[in-house]
Amino acid sequence: MDLISNICAILTVMAILAAPVLMLLFIIRWCMRKKKLWFGIAAAICAGSIIPLAIIGTFTDSATYCEHEYSVVEEVAPTCANQGKIVKVCALCERENVEYIDKVPHAWETDTVISATCDNGGYIVERCTICADTKKTDTETALGHDMKEVSRTEPTYEIEGKVVTRCSRCGHEEIVVAEKLKREIVEFDDLELSFGQYTFTTVDNRFSDYYKKTVVKIPVTIKNVSDEPHRLSIFDYQLFGASGAESENISYYFDDDVSDGGDLLPGSSYTKYFHILYDGDGVYTILLENWWYEEETVEIKVKK
Repeated sequence: MDLISNICAILTVMAILAAPVLMLLFIIRWCMRKKKLWFGIAAAICAGSIIPLAIIGTFTDSATYCEHEYSVVEEVAPTCANQGKIVKVCALCERENVEYIDKVPHAWETDTVISATCDNGGYIVERCTICADTKKTDTETALGHDMKEVSRTEPTYEIEGKVVTRCSRCGHEEIVVAEKLKREIVEFDDLELSFGQYTFTTVDNRFSDYYKKTVVKIPVTIKNVSDEPHRLSIFDYQLFGASGAESENISYYFDDDVSDGGDLLPGSSYTKYFHILYDGDGVYTILLENWWYEEETVEIKVKK
């Protein structure tokens, strides 16, 4: 059977080789009979010579008819970054064959764990045990500050207020500043009255029914804006506590009470105090009213 197969293969090759030669002779005779140009003959000769040469090259290459017997000469394992390959070479014709292998998946393992903070989210960093590549995966959003008040200064007419808060986790501080209180200034009966920040005191008279009672002490700077000596009369004002009831007159227990201010020359001023018995937190009222029906109301918010 091998002999018959070889004979058939040889006859087939001879037939294939003869076909272009016969074709070439036919073209030459046809060109001569038709008196074609010589360059046509030359082209036919060139074409006819190339075809058999190509066929001869194909069938004389051992790889064309070789029953390959491959053996592995090189093997590269695949990684996460690169394909693998197996290189085989035929022992009969030395033909090389390369088979490529797909990349393998990453083998991730946890490398670093970062917890969330006030400002930044938490995440984990994983590293591939094969190629050492890394990836980051977010796990938590930022916590945000947990602010707690640590100090407070209330604003007055002289200083600004300030509230200091601090984060219980990271120590971050924030300061909120409040503007100074604006003095309430009123004009009444040719006098300019400027009210300041209240304080607390007590009645220091053991013979008084109000002994040791708490008193709201409200400063007022009085300026004479008239052309004649003038003062604020005790009959020109009434004092009301947080309850809305008129306060008892306790001015004679205090030497710096506004009732003892005396007359002021034009353009002059001094600072005295209204004294009102404390009857709870709330709004305290000073009602200014004279014989000429001139009236002003001053409200002071008091908190002990």
